[in-house]
Amino acid sequence: MSQAPGGRVILRTKDGDREIPLELKVTYDRGISDFIAAIQKRGKPSSSGDDGVWSLKLAKAVAKSAATGRTISIEQT
Repeated sequence: MSQAPGGRVILRTKDGDREIPLELKVTYDRGISDFIAAIQKRGKPSSSGDDGVWSLKLAKAVAKSAATGRTISIEQT
């Protein structure tokens, strides 16, 4: 992963492959423009506070799984 926009997403199903069109933007630019649109009531931020909480829960579960060799469940609260 990098900040440089690029790449392709291919959806592969029993009916075949289909490329999903992407809007390629630098990650930081997109985050800032989405944030500005949100505070101007023209959109939503790229991620919410809840997204941040889930990211932290996931990172902690990954670290615990790596340390113990066990599967770690993340409980929804």
